[in-house]
Amino acid sequence: METFKSQTENERLHELYSMNILQTEPDAVLDAFCEKVAKLFGVPTCVVSLVLEDKQWYKSSFGCPVELAQLRETPRDISFCTHVVNTRQPLIVHEVAKDPKFRNNPLVQKYGFGFYAGFPLTTSRGNVLGSLCLYDNKPREFTQREVEMLGLFSERVIAHLELCRELEHVRASESKFRSIVQSAHDGLVVMGEDRRIIGINPAAERMFGWIQEELMGQSVEVLMPERYHQGHRESVARFLEWGTSDKFSQPRSLEAVRRDGREFPIEISISGFKSDGKWTFTAFIRDITERKAMEEKLKKSETQLAKAQQLAQLGSWSWDISTNTVTWSDELYRMFGVKPREFGATYEAFLNYVHPDDRERIHGIVMRSLNDHKPFCFDFRLIRSDGVERTHQALGETVVDEAGNPVRMFGTSQDITDYKRALEALEDQAIRDGLTGLYNRRYFNDRVNEEIVRADRSQYTLAILLCDLDHFKTVNDTCGHQRGDEVLKVVAKGIQEATRG
Repeated sequence: METFKSQTENERLHELYSMNILQTEPDAVLDAFCEKVAKLFGVPTCVVSLVLEDKQWYKSSFGCPVELAQLRETPRDISFCTHVVNTRQPLIVHEVAKDPKFRNNPLVQKYGFGFYAGFPLTTSRGNVLGSLCLYDNKPREFTQREVEMLGLFSERVIAHLELCRELEHVRASESKFRSIVQSAHDGLVVMGEDRRIIGINPAAERMFGWIQEELMGQSVEVLMPERYHQGHRESVARFLEWGTSDKFSQPRSLEAVRRDGREFPIEISISGFKSDGKWTFTAFIRDITERKAMEEKLKKSETQLAKAQQLAQLGSWSWDISTNTVTWSDELYRMFGVKPREFGATYEAFLNYVHPDDRERIHGIVMRSLNDHKPFCFDFRLIRSDGVERTHQALGETVVDEAGNPVRMFGTSQDITDYKRALEALEDQAIRDGLTGLYNRRYFNDRVNEEIVRADRSQYTLAILLCDLDHFKTVNDTCGHQRGDEVLKVVAKGIQEATRG
């Protein structure tokens, strides 16, 4: 078995494994995407293929032979996609049976592949993880325009995979952050009206580096930076005079001082009780050194996620169902053309931005997910605050509690306006003649069959009007094909102006 080892290959494999997508269940979103791409290009098979050291693995696919769909992998050294990874370039094999590199390939002989087109799945770090590829059982042409379209679709695939990775990193950071907070032991320091310490617990001993006997009777200010001393005295005096202080009760983040003089961040809340006419104050102290570090790390991850969302024109959202509070990412605000203070932050406020003709359908999909707890995916039109209409694709899923009641919904929304326009342009190109702009034979046959069925069903007569150009051959022979093409364009324009086509 050939091995593929180099510094570049190792970096590529490291990123591939760090995506945490290998040997996972098929991605329903990518499966549906593969189906759309296959149907758009008119091929039976579309695959998202990831190339490992010794094999290629199908993350998602549509139309694969049954055996391949079950195995979801083939050896790397016989895969087409490994050539895409190695060259970092698209690979188009118009007629596999005549290509000396692939005609004896075991996959070709077993499954009868006649055509292959693959485009690199290149990450934002520049690594090629695999390819978005098309297979057909017969040879076919593949234009430069189609190569470019396949490239656009590959960018959508990698944007989806990278977003999933970033979301997983954020979830992992949040989980680790919660674990640190829950496992921390709070320090407890008790002092009297004179601000002198009368007791601490073992957690405070470990936190500050003192033992209780050493601190007994000392001013609590020994645990504070000098810059806090005056403010602390004034707060205690105000509390003793008025029975309240803005520096008490509410948790605050400050710095404390260990025995060796080093400062460290803490979260502190203070409560007081009065006994025999004397006040005693108890400070609950939590060392938040690790939490601060985690917050910085989480902030960095969120910044990276925001950048990834901006590149992909994709934003994330979360809906707290119990409070009807909606949270959006910065990119989602930008795509909707609103600022946070301009958004009502409720589900109803979101619906107000949806095109009126789409609201009822979308509301039905969301309510169905709340009932059956199944993920959803839908396209919708939104009206931005500046009046511009855009098309988005929303993905989401519902989170339930232990009793099975929905408590939260989260997901993403991606601006697919340009993608939809490209699809429409490609679809229109597929049914029109490139010279005249008239509908081609494929479209004509489809429409005639539809009209025949409609005429039979409605019991009315159907007629077809034929138009012939007399002496057109003479024009070509005497004036040349370029003049002939011009004649065809003029005639086509006249037909279009005189009819609905």
